[in-house]
Amino acid sequence: ATKNLELWIGDEIDDALDPAGLERLMGVLEEKARERGTVLVISHNDIACYARRAIRVEKTGGVSTVTVM
Repeated sequence: ATKNLELWIGDEIDDALDPAGLERLMGVLEEKARERGTVLVISHNDIACYARRAIRVEKTGGVSTVTVM
C-alpha cells in the first residue's frame, strides 16, 4: 500500500460496561474516529444502534453468514 491505513480496532471493549459506561465509551470511540478515520469494534453485544455502519457475522451449523445492517 502506498498510503497509511488510519484504523483503530477494539475487541470486545464493551463487554463489562453498564449503560452509562457504554455511553462514555461511544464518546471516546467518536473521538478515535475523528483522529484515526476508522474505528472497528468487535462485540458480542448489540451496539449497532451506536454505529454509522454495522456488519453482523453469525455462525449457525458450521456456516457463517455476514449481514450489513
